[in-house]
Amino acid sequence: GVAISYEDWPSRFLAVDIVISATAAPHPILTREKLAPWMKARKHRPLFLIDIAVPRDVERACEQIEGVYLYDIDDLQQIAQQNLAARANEIAACRQLIEAHVERFMDWFAKMTGPVGSVYRVVRA
Repeated sequence: GVAISYEDWPSRFLAVDIVISATAAPHPILTREKLAPWMKARKHRPLFLIDIAVPRDVERACEQIEGVYLYDIDDLQQIAQQNLAARANEIAACRQLIEAHVERFMDWFAKMTGPVGSVYRVVRA
């Protein structure tokens, strides 16, 4: 990505598809009124706005503009929580799969004959 100064936004906005905003502004710096004409000039190309500023840089009303997809810190936190829960569910499934394969391997190994099987039976006892 490339950092773009606030003053250069109008000239660069047509070329970008994703905007990540994180300023220390005390109020939204991107409003619906400012964004709407830029979106018309983009000819309906979608635009993803990721606002990680606190307080927010992008006015919530911007997401009402067709083709604009706005994500802020709260949205990202919710997505992170959903992904964490999904991974936790997968961990349980992975453990079951590993345990089943270990059990199959141990059964196979216990049936081995010769020196390896003898050592296994001694260690296992």
